[in-house]
Amino acid sequence: MATTLLAERLTTSPPVSRGCSVIEILAILSGAVGVFLPLGGVIGWWQGAFQLGLAGGVIAIVLTMALVPSGLQRMKRDRPHGYYQHWFAVRLHDLGIRHTPYIRTGGSWDLGRRL
Repeated sequence: MATTLLAERLTTSPPVSRGCSVIEILAILSGAVGVFLPLGGVIGWWQGAFQLGLAGGVIAIVLTMALVPSGLQRMKRDRPHGYYQHWFAVRLHDLGIRHTPYIRTGGSWDLGRRL
């Protein structure tokens, strides 16, 4: 059986797990570890069971790694490459967290001089 080489996949990293590339999986993992381990440790320390809090953090990381790639896969379905990166950038701009490099204004454009 002959395989065909798709030109659109030459410049993108291949999907590894649930439509996410290795870079996306590592970004999800690092975000989950950065949030849930300290949060679990603080909650466990506050409750008097530090190890149990860390175990809860690890469980939250596993659940995050199971659920978030499925959501990204659903978001990326039938959309162009890089769609969700633009979507997140626009949402962060709408919330006032980060400035987006994309043009977000409408209306007529001119050269800034009179004819």
